Amino acid sequence: MSSRPLRVAIWAAVSSRRQAEEDRVSLDDQEKAGLAWAEGLGAEIVNVYRVPGHTRDIWNWNEAEREMPAYRQLREDAQAGKLDLLWAYDMDRLGRDPALGQQVISLVEKSDGPNLPRAEVYVASSPHVVGSKTIGHRYIGAIQSVRAGEDQEMRVRRFKMGMKGRVLRHGLMGTTIPAGYTRVKDGDGKTTGYALDDNAPAVDTVTRLYLDGLPYAEVARRMNESGYRYPGGRPWRYYDIGRIIRNDAYAGRPRLGPLQWEGEPQYPAIWDDATWTAVQRERQRRRVAPQVSHGGNPYSGVLFCARCGGGMNQVISRTGGRVYLYYRCQTHARQTEHGRSCHCNFIARWKVTSALVAYFYSLQTPERVDALLAEYGDSADAERLRGEIAAAEKAAKETEVARYQAGLTHSRGKMHTDIYRQVDDELLAELAAHQGRAAELARHLAALPDLDAWRKQLADVAGTFAEVIEDGLVAPETIAAALQRAGVRCWVEDGEVVKIEP
Repeated sequence: MSSRPLRVAIWAAVSSRRQAEEDRVSLDDQEKAGLAWAEGLGAEIVNVYRVPGHTRDIWNWNEAEREMPAYRQLREDAQAGKLDLLWAYDMDRLGRDPALGQQVISLVEKSDGPNLPRAEVYVASSPHVVGSKTIGHRYIGAIQSVRAGEDQEMRVRRFKMGMKGRVLRHGLMGTTIPAGYTRVKDGDGKTTGYALDDNAPAVDTVTRLYLDGLPYAEVARRMNESGYRYPGGRPWRYYDIGRIIRNDAYAGRPRLGPLQWEGEPQYPAIWDDATWTAVQRERQRRRVAPQVSHGGNPYSGVLFCARCGGGMNQVISRTGGRVYLYYRCQTHARQTEHGRSCHCNFIARWKVTSALVAYFYSLQTPERVDALLAEYGDSADAERLRGEIAAAEKAAKETEVARYQAGLTHSRGKMHTDIYRQVDDELLAELAAHQGRAAELARHLAALPDLDAWRKQLADVAGTFAEVIEDGLVAPETIAAALQRAGVRCWVEDGEVVKIEP
């Protein structure tokens, strides 16, 4: 141990603000006791942390820092290596919940002290020699840590069950309320619903830009130019867009993991049914389509080599002050990477554009579109999804039967209660997994374009493609998204478009 004086911080806490003045061991009394102890050591006082109002409801460290600044101050001082010892009157003062108290001990004892190899927590009700905790003290601390861990696991389980009930029984959101909403509470402070706030129009704008096919980063850039600000006033980031687009709570269907509310919305939905369906289809499109950067390739995910079936890469060439845009076979471009070869299959962009303009011109009449789509029945993907949904629902029913049989066996006294509880917990988890799988597959099935939606997408593109391409005012990623949604695929061979589907 160093010959320099030890650096001591004092922790003083009571359960309520009234006890701060009236408790027989008040904040002032604790501080005086700590100062007297430190004086006896000849120590230097670093800080005095005062908590005038503890509660058993807080066991999470981040929440403790937010509600009680002393925890944040302690963390900053410990991480900076400013203290050798933290003095406390007894363990309960470190946290009314044992889990929180153990987190204080762990934080301090993991930090380096200015004069001790490791900082220590000194509890006056169970004193020890400074610099040498006995095995007995560590044994008591280990027991308290295990108990605190068990308490925390129990609270986490209860928390999850509470969130599950909010979502599945009441159609309410979890703890995090997304942008665009604010809580509605009753007289007891209990959340009973949600109302739209000033950020709801921003969510509408984000959704519209996303459905236009723009990448997250471009949507964020345009949101910052629009004057809308993310809640809290900071600029938009690309991940903010992703949080909004992936959150089905905007359709009035909050979810917890694989479980989702399937009833009527219990609060005002920002996305109506048509918008929600469009968002799901756009999610599905982006999962399988190549990523398009802003200002990139309008035919991304649309051009394919007729010989090998691979995609076509865009190539930009600058010669003599002019820019040339063309495409080549992706398999040929990457043949050294995966050992497969094909021909370069170059084709100029203007040839692709001309072929698509002519193709869409032939689809100007609704009868031609109907005749074309009549060749396509229900997709193989839809049949596969229906089969997987049926299998998941069958497995869920079998799991329910197994739960019933286990309960019957237990009621007849043929199964020990502890074993029954373990079996029932496992079956419940299995049931939730099957139900979540069925719900997820059903959402994928709903996201598949039906013939009516496909007809509308194809007719819209056919009616506007020539004008859009000629004006050059629409972002390339928006054009690519529209062509992909319409199911357009161009097959290229020897520098020519040889086939366009559908």
